[in-house]
Amino acid sequence: FPSHDELTAARNELAKLRGLLAIKEEKLAKLGAAEVSAPANKSSPSASPAPIPRASPAKQQEINPEDALAYLRRLKCVLVGGHTIFHEKIAQSLPNWTLYDADQTVVDDAHIRGADLVVFFTSHASHKQTKGVLKLTRQFGVPVAYAYKVNPQAFYVEVAQQAQRLQKTADQLS
Repeated sequence: FPSHDELTAARNELAKLRGLLAIKEEKLAKLGAAEVSAPANKSSPSASPAPIPRASPAKQQEINPEDALAYLRRLKCVLVGGHTIFHEKIAQSLPNWTLYDADQTVVDDAHIRGADLVVFFTSHASHKQTKGVLKLTRQFGVPVAYAYKVNPQAFYVEVAQQAQRLQKTADQLS
């Protein structure tokens, strides 16, 4: 039988792969929607921040945690999933974020509608909760990112990289 550490590593890898798959599916859905609606659908819930300049934009891993956190502080986001302990760790650093832990199955539509980005914490989330929120993000045209890292600095980098990629894609489509 596999050890506890091996199971945890496998679960983390699975969560990461699910997140990557969901990102790809979301991009495909957005590209399909963009082809159907063309430039008529350019509204966004709020102004998007400028991307953080980096020496080499092709290398996403070069963003450091401080720059990632500064970027994320400019965004109004909703985090869906995760433990309350993790939320306590990031709440002070990200005061503009609305945090829903995995036990909160009801998410306010207005928070989703007004968000620049919705982040799903894939390692600890309720299926009932995420399914409803994902439907709302599509309805309101809010971009989605997926995270699984529990270290706050790694989480900031993980989410900032996705947010920047989404912003770049949106800029290219408009």
